[in-house]
Amino acid sequence: MTTRSLKNSMKKLDKSFKSISEEAKVAAEEKAVIEIDRKTGNNLGKSTLKVEREAEQALMSFVNILKVQQYDLFPGNEYPTPFTRIPIFTPNQRQKAREVEHEKTKNCDWIRLNSLWDKGGVYKSGPALTVYDEDTFLGILKSRKFRLKGIPSQMPGENIGKLTTISQNNEKDVNVHSGYFILSGLETTIKGVNPPKEGWGGKALQKRRESVERLGATILKFTQPQNLERYSGAQIQMLTIKWIRENDDSCYYFELPPAITVWMDEFRTYIDFKIRRKLTSFGKALHRFLCSQKSNKRFTKEWDVILTAIGYEGKISEANRKARSQLSKLISLDFIISGEIIGNGRSEPYKLEVVFKNNSVS
Repeated sequence: MTTRSLKNSMKKLDKSFKSISEEAKVAAEEKAVIEIDRKTGNNLGKSTLKVEREAEQALMSFVNILKVQQYDLFPGNEYPTPFTRIPIFTPNQRQKAREVEHEKTKNCDWIRLNSLWDKGGVYKSGPALTVYDEDTFLGILKSRKFRLKGIPSQMPGENIGKLTTISQNNEKDVNVHSGYFILSGLETTIKGVNPPKEGWGGKALQKRRESVERLGATILKFTQPQNLERYSGAQIQMLTIKWIRENDDSCYYFELPPAITVWMDEFRTYIDFKIRRKLTSFGKALHRFLCSQKSNKRFTKEWDVILTAIGYEGKISEANRKARSQLSKLISLDFIISGEIIGNGRSEPYKLEVVFKNNSVS
């Protein structure tokens, strides 16, 4: 394909994205016809399905022109194991999280995500992230549709909305996971229930949109990443986000960067969304951590070490109270057989002791 024909094709694709945007505006003004997807239990508007379908077709056009290999993905409950053991997403209220982040960045621009299990020297820059944002991230992970293989500069996330030419700098092929989601569909995936007849409210969608954009604005840096030597010292966007339309119910394209994709393929933990939805923010953070320890029949560790790993900021007595409640919940949900905080915090340090239901992954 010549450079001229490539540019002409790219112009046509840009027009197709613009047409999607225009059609979406018209569709948003119409009363959506709701139908039940009996497999997922989600309410899906026909106009919304049409926008998503056309967005995927546009992506496939990019993939074909840019000579990127595409494979279907069938996502489950996978989650990068390193993320379960470092405090990226804290169980704090938004305001508290911002205050803590502000304090940590007074004398530096990067926050070291310390934990006993951090073998990669992970640093973070960007907005404060809470467990609410982790719910958003998990929902996006469940929306993955494609594995794309090709050189980094030719991935759709680098080229949607602009012209490009095939790179000649001998880049090595990488893998990325990608997909599309409609904002209201993402909300349904996260909540696990059908939306109200009138749909999710504008306030709920705006809150979720802000969460999506916080994820897209987060940069990670690794000094000695596990199995990611080529990314040592590199600054990596946690999630590439490109929106197709900008009204209340936006359609987004996303890509996981190659470094995170490696972890999703090789170092993954399984987080049961059904259990997670029934927990508090603190319980979700604790459950996320424990999910990466299920290879043990019995797990015991100093409590303050675990609190550091999940990003808890507050009084130890309050953490103990929250933990006892959520451990009881995890027992009732058949995730663990038993769980308790032992020790007195003085002569005997507090420890978390957990016996898992089984040692197989879900």
